[in-house]
Amino acid sequence: MQVVLDGGFELLVDAVSMEAAADVAGSPESSLRLLLLRTIANIAALPDAAAACSKCFLRGNGGGLDLFLGSLASPDAPNNASRPHSADSVAVVIANAAKGLQDGEPILSAQRASLLLRVLAARCATQYPVHAVSTQEIALALFKLAEFVHVFRHVADQDERFASLVSALLSHAVQSAFHKTIESWLNASDSSTRSCGLLGIARSGVLDTIMDVIELEYEHVQLNTLRMLVSACNEPETAKLVAMRCAPFLFKHYRQPRNAAFQSTASLALVKLMMTERSILDELMRGEGGSQLAVDFFIKTLQASASTSRDKAVAVEALTYLSVQVVVKEKIAAAPEVVRAMHAMCVAANEDRGTLYGVAALLSNVTAYRKRLSAEEEQVRKLKAFANNPNKQAGQAAGAATGAATGAASSDDLDEYDHPLNQDEAVAKRVRRLVASAGLLQTAGLLAKSDSLAVRDAVSRVYLSVATDTDLRGALVQQGGCRALLSLATHGSDEGMLTAAHALAKTAITTDPNLAFKGQSVFEAVRPLIALCRGKLLLRQFEALMALTNLASMNDDVRALVVREGGLPVMEELQFSDHAMVRRAATEAICNMVYHPAVFEQYARPGASSRLKMMVALSDAEDFATRRAASGVLAVLSSDAAAAKAIGEQPRAAEIVVGLVADQSVELQHRGAETVKNMALADRGLLGRLIGAGAVQALARLVDEGDETVVQTAIDALQAMAAKST
Repeated sequence: MQVVLDGGFELLVDAVSMEAAADVAGSPESSLRLLLLRTIANIAALPDAAAACSKCFLRGNGGGLDLFLGSLASPDAPNNASRPHSADSVAVVIANAAKGLQDGEPILSAQRASLLLRVLAARCATQYPVHAVSTQEIALALFKLAEFVHVFRHVADQDERFASLVSALLSHAVQSAFHKTIESWLNASDSSTRSCGLLGIARSGVLDTIMDVIELEYEHVQLNTLRMLVSACNEPETAKLVAMRCAPFLFKHYRQPRNAAFQSTASLALVKLMMTERSILDELMRGEGGSQLAVDFFIKTLQASASTSRDKAVAVEALTYLSVQVVVKEKIAAAPEVVRAMHAMCVAANEDRGTLYGVAALLSNVTAYRKRLSAEEEQVRKLKAFANNPNKQAGQAAGAATGAATGAASSDDLDEYDHPLNQDEAVAKRVRRLVASAGLLQTAGLLAKSDSLAVRDAVSRVYLSVATDTDLRGALVQQGGCRALLSLATHGSDEGMLTAAHALAKTAITTDPNLAFKGQSVFEAVRPLIALCRGKLLLRQFEALMALTNLASMNDDVRALVVREGGLPVMEELQFSDHAMVRRAATEAICNMVYHPAVFEQYARPGASSRLKMMVALSDAEDFATRRAASGVLAVLSSDAAAAKAIGEQPRAAEIVVGLVADQSVELQHRGAETVKNMALADRGLLGRLIGAGAVQALARLVDEGDETVVQTAIDALQAMAAKST
């Protein structure tokens, strides 16, 4: 050690370099180089001297590593066993020291890294073990060097020793780096990084190795491996690999678990795999009870007070996957304590998005109504079902006789879409049961406070399912559902906000807006409903218009907000919809909006003939509700003389208005009589048209035979016509 402290080590290195230069023409065995090299190796092997010795080798002067290793690695050098062994020992020290260099200190240059590799390659040709690449630490030290990229060039070297050395070096380095890197990947927050880690495990052969020895590992290692496989099942590529290579391990712990944690984790992995891997589903079905054993297990896990929070989180995730099956939905709805347990999980989650989303997604699945399919979509669904099971229809035809004896088909033969438990009546029963006995709305209200878009979207779907049942809308309002929906409709994904607005619309259609939207909250509902009208789905448009009709009946402040938010042009555009019910709802909404002065003025002012023409035409529509709404608009507008005259100038206006008077509906009779009166008073020129259309006879019939609520209006109309004719 004193030699190092006194600077003697540098002299030894320089001496070796000079000896190498002097021995070009002489015999290496006769020189002092071997003795000096052994001395250097012995000193470098001392722990306290290694760092100082390595710095000497790594310095950039001419007496450093370049000459020292260059001469030893010369292709013309004799194959002396002692010399390479000593050089190898020195190289090991250098590699270890290079790993610990601090910023600012010299590092191996590309040339010196190449020289070091050549020394190690020469070492591979000897009978001694390759110490420099036989340990992961040393290999990793080289791997971490900045210039290590230059080592890869030797893979293509004509000398196979270099290529084999690179392979060995990479093997040890990657194995060492792999565990640390893969651990960071598996613990990453984003799914794409986790997927990279899982694919790395699977494709590098490590997964096969793990499965070969996993049964010999400690219990906690096996459990963590199961959890890793659960994560692997989230990605399609890794799920296939897990299904191929790990299925026996998973099934063992599913059927013969060491404890509940093992069973729940293995069951969750299998549940995820069965959704995409038919082989896993078939294997699950072979066992007694099939996949329902897993369902019962996870339900009991949620019900058990002794279950840990991790076990319950696993149960929720598994049931979320399984709840796409209608029989599982029914089981969960029949166990209200499960929803109550999930509510407690949400309370304790403390903004744990994973737990909150699991609960929200599960409740969304259980309460979901089946999608309403168009005729084209229904045909596509049937074709897909036939393609997936071409023998199904033949089997159903063959079993028709036996089916007639029992009166019903087996549920196993039914498509999920057509399953009796998936019909609207059955779904409504599930939702009512959950609202009445499981506290569904309280849990939904708690979930609605989350700032996670995925959670908010899922709970919006839950509220939509509740609001679909008119009998539950009162409970929804009483338990703060409208306030939650207003928040969900203004903060979330585009589709999530529209879903919440749809639930809001359903609630507003049949509920007194003064009770549902207290204070200023009614104004918050207007914008989401108008956004819903701007969408493409007819049902959403229809129900949003109906809700706006109800809100517009409240007062001028609400109607003014609808105008400011651009609601009127949207309503007018939807009057041209291809669907009669949408046209009707748009007309009814305008009927309530026309009481606002700004809207009245837009329809009554000169130049509004296109709007009036639409209302006159719709007053003669086949749909009664549409006629009622449009004729109501005419009755209100005709109170203005200019508007009444403009109405009378529209094509067939007199005939259509008189037709209202002659209708069997008292409502239409009243609207028609009021409009006739106002038109007669507005312009003498219209009087002749009204008389020619039979207005006098129709009004006289109302006076003689009409309902008492409309008789006075008919009398007033006749008097107005008589006064105008004189």
